[in-house]
Amino acid sequence: MATPKTLHSDGGQPGLQGAHIRWSKELSDGEKAATQERRKFIADCLGRHLVKCDEDRVPRVALLGSGGGLRAMITLMGTLSELATQDLLDSIMYLCGVSGSTWCMSSLYEDTNWSRNIKECENRLNESLNSPIHPNPSVWHKIRAATEEGGYSLTVLWSYLVGNHMIRNINEKNLTNHKEACEQGINPYPIYAAVEKEHVETARKNMPGTWFEFTPHDAGFPDYGAFVKTEAIGCQFAMGSLAAEKAQQSICYLRGLWGSALASEREIKTQIRDYIFNWFIGDHDGTMGLVQSFDALITKHGGIAGIHLPGIAALHLPGPAQTFLECCSAAYTLLTLPIEELETEVGKLALQNLEKLLEECEKIGTQCLKPSPQVPILGWSPLKLSNRNVLLSIISTLYEKTLLVAKLMKCLIFWQWGTTHNYLYKCSSQDTAFPSELAHKEYIHLIDAGLAINSAYPLVLRPERKVDLILSFDFSAGDPFETLKKSAEYCKHNNIPFPDITVEEKDEKTPSGCYIFKEPNAPTVMHFPLFNLDNCAGDIEKYRSTFSTFQTSYGKKNLDDLLRVSKLNVQKHTDKILHELQLAVHA
Repeated sequence: MATPKTLHSDGGQPGLQGAHIRWSKELSDGEKAATQERRKFIADCLGRHLVKCDEDRVPRVALLGSGGGLRAMITLMGTLSELATQDLLDSIMYLCGVSGSTWCMSSLYEDTNWSRNIKECENRLNESLNSPIHPNPSVWHKIRAATEEGGYSLTVLWSYLVGNHMIRNINEKNLTNHKEACEQGINPYPIYAAVEKEHVETARKNMPGTWFEFTPHDAGFPDYGAFVKTEAIGCQFAMGSLAAEKAQQSICYLRGLWGSALASEREIKTQIRDYIFNWFIGDHDGTMGLVQSFDALITKHGGIAGIHLPGIAALHLPGPAQTFLECCSAAYTLLTLPIEELETEVGKLALQNLEKLLEECEKIGTQCLKPSPQVPILGWSPLKLSNRNVLLSIISTLYEKTLLVAKLMKCLIFWQWGTTHNYLYKCSSQDTAFPSELAHKEYIHLIDAGLAINSAYPLVLRPERKVDLILSFDFSAGDPFETLKKSAEYCKHNNIPFPDITVEEKDEKTPSGCYIFKEPNAPTVMHFPLFNLDNCAGDIEKYRSTFSTFQTSYGKKNLDDLLRVSKLNVQKHTDKILHELQLAVHA
């Protein structure tokens, strides 16, 4: 590796002054300081368990929380809560999450003393997930604002779906706000995982440059040793310098990015399309059911009862207004296509038709939709002046919505996620591992790491982190050992020490609660499948079907049951964890 170099930016707002690319595979100064402080708490914790160990010899333990939607969010909370009950939480150096586990983590670090207040945190989560979903009119205004900035994708919309419908919490704070929660050493150091979409969708998913990490201090591609301040992710860089500032990405947005893949792509597409459709025609931003208002207005004056958007284009309005009306109708047609057709030429042609009409409307301008006594409505003489103005107002509002529909549906049709300004744009490095083609891309696409490996082994296995023991709590659906197998494959491909993973076939369907894998010169891995013979007895399949990944809520009874089984995973294996901690103490 070449000598680390620093490329400084000129100027910038206070939070971004000095923003630069840090070319080094070393840990950030913030992480080094935080983990150094954490050593004191680890040594004290082990001492309470009669394990003699001074600060310089403490084992470096990483706890991995896998993905799994709400199931992962809830069960990671239960796991951490029980570790605290067993007085083992303070033994953890790193807390690293994928997808749903990041939702739990990002909630916890809002409390600077969360590891001391874990029961209160658990109660808050319980109350939040059992609260009703309230319409939030501001959501669509924020989505519209985000699309006007450029570099948008489905992640913008999905983040609010996750926040409002699943987590019941739209958190507009930033990841850098969590520095205080880890710098004093009271809590484990957090690492949030994402992956580069292009790598995952090709044969390069095990190649360097797939994994991307976020911490409260910096973010970047660890394989390239290329990092920037966390608050600078999303800003425009060129040749290593900050070219244009953007507001720091919110926790709400990052939750959508980290958790952008759930069980079924078809389910995600359907939910996103339905969400857009309901907003387009209904009262989701303070516009009272525009299509319904249109129906009532036309029916009242002798029109066709029950008319809907596909039919309103047949009205004979003045030429310019008619074009706007056809544009709204085209948006309606696109939104009502079957999901399977959206991915075909049918969907693409419908989108092209809408975009063509939008171009025509842009040329005309919106002046023709302004209320005016001089605007005749041909063929609609019964309409009074006030009702003509209402009609034009409705068309105007639908048109404004249509502009956003076109942007979001284009992202849906072409499955665009995690579009982020590439901080390595037009950059160069002396490190031969840095691919030159990456420097030519204005954007990178960061998505849910669960699409590569549903547990972030590649991030905690960075040699700079020197992890001795990995506690892998696996909340995945399906094969309870898939994350281990994929991680072993990844490590083999990249010459990273990792234990041999051998499990019997029967264990894949009916796993036990804890497996320990060891190999000389490699971290010890303790693997805990969520639903197992120890905490579910003969009901493993029942639990798997009850707690599917795509569910947006579980109900209080099931939520309590899920917390219970996750805690049993720790209770029943506390002695094993403590034993491995003792073995991991540095000589």
